[in-house]
Amino acid sequence: NGNLRVFGIGTDDNVWQWRESDNNMTWWHKMGLSGTDLEVIQDKNGDLRVFGIGTDDNVWQWRESDNNMTWWHKMGLLGRELNVVKLPNGELRVLGVGTDDNLWQWRESDNNMTWWHKMGLLVIDNTTASENSTWQNPHPNPNPNPNYIYTNADYLNALYQDNIGNRLGSNSHNHDHIIREAVDSIDGDSNPGVYALVGGEVIEAKNGKEVSSKHWGYNGTVAIYNKELNQTFIYWHLAEGSINENLQGKTIAAGSLIGKEGNTGASYGSHTHVEVHNGRAYVNMSNPLNPQSPANSGRLHVPTVFQNAVRKGLVKLYK
Repeated sequence: NGNLRVFGIGTDDNVWQWRESDNNMTWWHKMGLSGTDLEVIQDKNGDLRVFGIGTDDNVWQWRESDNNMTWWHKMGLLGRELNVVKLPNGELRVLGVGTDDNLWQWRESDNNMTWWHKMGLLVIDNTTASENSTWQNPHPNPNPNPNYIYTNADYLNALYQDNIGNRLGSNSHNHDHIIREAVDSIDGDSNPGVYALVGGEVIEAKNGKEVSSKHWGYNGTVAIYNKELNQTFIYWHLAEGSINENLQGKTIAAGSLIGKEGNTGASYGSHTHVEVHNGRAYVNMSNPLNPQSPANSGRLHVPTVFQNAVRKGLVKLYK
């Protein structure tokens, strides 16, 4: 009927709904599920469906036709990484990764809320490919190398996906290999692409600006959370306009292009700054006058992080 609905997860972890028809800009309905990974879709009958993962790790479904704001259906899959699609015939399919790391599918046509099909693929992350698209493997080096030893060349060539004149910067981050809590580096060729060292969820993708104030709130920023490592990789100073901000919230593979090297924000010459933090860090660069990023004290030793990621087969090394 053209009426807008907004679904979101509050700071209390509850799902909330706003309905335009209530004619009240600040009136939200608490929907009674604490969870994550919301997916909203309209079925072939025009009925709204909301899928989410509860704090019990179960997949839950809410149907508008039930006429109950807080009535959710427990769907019987413990998992993560929900993706919901509607087929040309209108049938809904739900894909998710179970706690066994297998890919599972639920089909609406089975007429059973808790019947899932084990699809037999052990995965790290799950994305839904569109027709005629190329599946991008989020684990591009499936042969871990448990004896790998870090080298600067491997790090630089993986970051730039070439081996043409790449070098470490002269910033104090790089002076002591033991204290290397962040790495500044410089691409050596005329194609200054910057590529994700590891894959994962893009939790921030924000273009920056070159400003005379050199304020770090204007850093061109991409932040990627890798679940297997449980670490967040932050890339700073990417060139103005080179970041696809639509990547935020999506899962990308190691070796994916994330932007071009630049001189945005608190930068005194074109370079790429990389730092890594434990956990799913909070990074929000939407307001350059109030940027949010983890404290410097939480930075990890980048060579050790990179070495561990290569040993686990998570890095697309340049060949």
